[in-house]
Amino acid sequence: MTVPSDEPPARVLLADDDPYLRDVAARLLGDRCLVEAVADGAAALARARACPPDLLLADVRMPRLDGLALLRAVRADPGLRELPVILMSAWADEESRVAGLEAGADDYLGKPFSPRELLARVGTRLELARLRREAARRERQLRDEAQAARERLELVLSGIDDAFVMLDRDWRYTYVNDRACQMTGRRREDWLGKTHWELFPETAGSVFEEQVRRAAAGRVPAHFEYWHPPSGRWLEMHAYPSAAGLALLATDVTARKQSEEEVRRGEERLLTALEAARMVAWDWEVATNTVRRSPNAVAVTGLAPEALTGTGDNFFTLVHPEDRERVRRRLREAVEGGAAYDVEFRLVRPDGAVRWMHDRARVLRDAEGRPIRMTGLMWDVTERKLAEQSLREADRRKDEFLAMLAHELRNPLAPLRNALEVLKLPDADPADAARMRAVMERQVEHLVRLVDDLLDVSRIMRGKIALRKEVVELAAVVMRAVETAQPLIEARAHELSVKVDDGAVPLEGDLVRLAQVVSNLLHNAAKYTEPGGRISLEARREGAEVVLCVRDNGVGIPPEVLPHVFDLFVQADRSMARSQGGLGIGLTVVKRLVELHGGRVEARSEGPGRGSEFIVRLPAAEGPKPAPKPRPAPDGQPAARRRALVVDDNADAAESLAVLLRSAGHEVRTAYDGPSALAAARDLRPEVVLLDLGLPGMDGCEVARRLRQLEGLQGALLVALTGYGSEEDRRRSKEAGFDRHLVKPVDPAELRELFAAAPAGGR
Repeated sequence: MTVPSDEPPARVLLADDDPYLRDVAARLLGDRCLVEAVADGAAALARARACPPDLLLADVRMPRLDGLALLRAVRADPGLRELPVILMSAWADEESRVAGLEAGADDYLGKPFSPRELLARVGTRLELARLRREAARRERQLRDEAQAARERLELVLSGIDDAFVMLDRDWRYTYVNDRACQMTGRRREDWLGKTHWELFPETAGSVFEEQVRRAAAGRVPAHFEYWHPPSGRWLEMHAYPSAAGLALLATDVTARKQSEEEVRRGEERLLTALEAARMVAWDWEVATNTVRRSPNAVAVTGLAPEALTGTGDNFFTLVHPEDRERVRRRLREAVEGGAAYDVEFRLVRPDGAVRWMHDRARVLRDAEGRPIRMTGLMWDVTERKLAEQSLREADRRKDEFLAMLAHELRNPLAPLRNALEVLKLPDADPADAARMRAVMERQVEHLVRLVDDLLDVSRIMRGKIALRKEVVELAAVVMRAVETAQPLIEARAHELSVKVDDGAVPLEGDLVRLAQVVSNLLHNAAKYTEPGGRISLEARREGAEVVLCVRDNGVGIPPEVLPHVFDLFVQADRSMARSQGGLGIGLTVVKRLVELHGGRVEARSEGPGRGSEFIVRLPAAEGPKPAPKPRPAPDGQPAARRRALVVDDNADAAESLAVLLRSAGHEVRTAYDGPSALAAARDLRPEVVLLDLGLPGMDGCEVARRLRQLEGLQGALLVALTGYGSEEDRRRSKEAGFDRHLVKPVDPAELRELFAAAPAGGR
């Protein structure tokens, strides 16, 4: 959107009840024009009448006066009738566009739109408006010149106002009018009797001499334009030969030539704007079926340069075959029936690329309503179409994920409820009760894994995960991964073979995360292999890389799914393992963690029923073998009895944890909010406080700060026990004075270790 330096900046009036959009649009347009933003149609109409803008950009749905009503009011106002109007709407369907165009809108912009699209649309409309003003000015100027010409003709008849001179056959001046004297600054006596070459030697050898000699020799009139350097004028020359000599009539056309130059420059600016917006201007003469297109149609559509002017058939060869008849029908309806022509279609370029085009045009008719011509604009909307498709795909995947999540959460909830019902039976068989407890443990672990997977993929996708890198042994990674995956492998009666290179194979990375990569692959193999199947894990060093390979003889991966197995929320329809489920994020976590370690992962499968293979390649470390971390030796002594305070607004969570701690021999009190927790702490003087962060009224961080101020509690072990486990949550709990941060549900073994390590009587 280029504003000529001799013109003031364009003024845009923006009407939208969405303050965010007003702010964004105003900032986007503010560098190029003056933007005034109002929140409703009534305010926009009042402001437009008070100070007409160069462009009105209005939302369709606004309070007080909506966009269509505002548009009709503008078109009904004589002072605003020619004001360019762009309507905006999130309801940019065909019916809405037609309604907007029928109401008189110059353009219809669908929300959401890209900054480039907004700038291009507004820029084009402002440039067209400026060109219309310029054309009107030029038209007035040309009308003025025509009037001046008529006046000159009258003066010619009664005295000739143009420069009019006569020469004899020897090129000597015999007559000169006043205008010729004025134009040259010479007196009449300076002309008469002198030859043309004496007065104007600069014309020798020029187009002037060529044209005048030809006219004199052929006794035919000559008409030409001539640039006269001494006067700095463009002269329109008429030469009339006669037997007596030659008559010359010279008209100063400098202003017209300047106007024509301005028109040429304006056309160049318009073409530049069209090229920037990837818009093609076209004009169809109905009677002759001749179509003329702007030169940039070659780049936008792929048309051959010689096809810029011709019939419409050469263009229809590029329209996608499935869209061709629809576009033809819309054209017929516009020309024959008066319908609006506004259509989107696919265009197949000669190089095979498919682009989406938006074509819009108006039919110009004669006084009797017959179509004369059709003028329109066509622009590339492929990026918008792709964005719409991406949004639809994202929405579809979101719905599928929510359905999958509901399914995966219900799966463990069903056995949990059944097991609880069995345990409630007064005469339950002890063996059945033991089995039900095992079921509950497995299903709770499954739920915890689902939640952990969700949190992991969320942190990884947002770049919030931090690796604790160190030099670790390959064998340690494999051992920890196998321990994690072993319960599922045993539950499905799989045969697992593990082969690890002998000797130390060091690699640099986060031991926990690397083990998570391998365990996720083992879980994936176990889920998608028939019970009793075979799974192999091989880990070895190959040159500068460490290679881990997990193979199975399971259901395999279809070829169409294989390129997408690492995408988020993607699962093949492997119905055999559907009951084993998962959220389709385990392999995404694998890929991201491997890439964070500077490695790569690939999936292989020969197809359904042929098994799968996942290969992870990581850079090997050159450092020394890491020293094994010493394990604390068990002393065989029972854990010391501690005074503990459990604070949680979820009564079931608080009471169940209290029962668990009492069964281990600890003295436990419970509280369900901040004030009661402070009161219980004054009475109990706890050595360990397990405190939920999300308490009503006074949150857990504030309770922790107040506990630290109580006498005798400065040394108590404060543990945040919460469902919030992000890095930000851990930072806040540490700043509030907590010693530890545990995420629900906490592992009982971790609780036992925590109580065993807590100092008696506080720190």
